[in-house]
Amino acid sequence: MIEQVDILRKDFSTALPCIAQKLSAIGTVLRNHDRIDFDAEDIEALGAMVFEEADDLKIIARALYGD
Repeated sequence: MIEQVDILRKDFSTALPCIAQKLSAIGTVLRNHDRIDFDAEDIEALGAMVFEEADDLKIIARALYGD
């Protein structure tokens, strides 16, 4: 989660590595889809995680570049 102070300072040096790590983990799971038994809830959870990270990236983009 991005802290308000990070937004005000436009310093995302903590948030960006966390986002990258989460997206990398999601990518690893998806790349290994043939070895993992997914059910609908698993897919929904992965989708929710992707959207959470997308929301954080939108916050960063707005802070850096405006609307």
